[in-house]
Amino acid sequence: MAGSAERKPGSDLGGPAIDWEQAFIYYASLPAEGRRYQAVADEFGVSVRTVEKHGRNEHWKQRLQAINAQAAAETNNALGQARAEHFVDLAKLIEASLIGYAEKLRRGDVRMGPADLDRLHKLWRQLSDELNQPSEPASTDPAPAPTRPAEHTAAVIEALLETGTLAALGLQAADSENDDQLEVTR
Repeated sequence: MAGSAERKPGSDLGGPAIDWEQAFIYYASLPAEGRRYQAVADEFGVSVRTVEKHGRNEHWKQRLQAINAQAAAETNNALGQARAEHFVDLAKLIEASLIGYAEKLRRGDVRMGPADLDRLHKLWRQLSDELNQPSEPASTDPAPAPTRPAEHTAAVIEALLETGTLAALGLQAADSENDDQLEVTR
């Protein structure tokens, strides 16, 4: 039995002496440039041929590819969620700013001219364009226009009317046929 004394520990002759799942975890945790069966063999004190056999039979490379693909998908999902939350927060901030601006206009604390309306419209369009950029091919169905409560629209029109901005733009407020709300006409 002198030959068995020279046998490397962990070889398959005497049964598994190492946990091969732990060996795979070690292999997978190595940086890509250092990920070699030899590194696993050195770490666990077994022959490189034994590690190669387990890596091949247990599909270590394919498992690692699947793990990397899943990690990439989860990362993309997390980044997408964070970006969506950012846009929702930004849209809420713009909406709140517009409501506050309309209130200040109504009180006469702020004067607003046609150029101001143009700048606000451009800002809103830029945000809308960025939000509507598809990550996948766009469908042929047009996206529904965002709806605001009639009270909000009426408050904005009223504030613009009180400050004279509508008149400066050549517009006028008219009573709507629905619920005595205001609407803008030329």
